Amino acid sequence: PYFVPIFFGLFRGTFDLYAC
Repeated sequence: PYFVPIFFGLFRGTFDLYAC
């Protein structure tokens, strides 16, 4: 739930880190 958003955040803008 964390490493996934982070991995996608690298391409999106690292916003998914908090989206989790």
